[in-house]
Amino acid sequence: MSSSKSTIESVGAGTPGDPEFLDAVGVEKHFGIRKSLLFRLLAENRIRGVSIRQRGRLRGKRLFDCASIRKFLLANVDREPIEPADNQR
Repeated sequence: MSSSKSTIESVGAGTPGDPEFLDAVGVEKHFGIRKSLLFRLLAENRIRGVSIRQRGRLRGKRLFDCASIRKFLLANVDREPIEPADNQR
């Protein structure tokens, strides 16, 4: 008996040149987030990921959704940039 999960969320395309999914090594190179933090964020449902594994195999490949990582990072920005006043020079 096969169970499948579906989602109602649409998957949007990234901008040209930006990957939609990365593995842990790619996330560290692209975003600077190390593997331990990455898996903690995934476990806390703060970012999204997918495991690709062939039926009957114990090991597979974990990929992380770059849009969810960007969303997490933007939600945790320390503060907005300060814009200089027009009358100050």
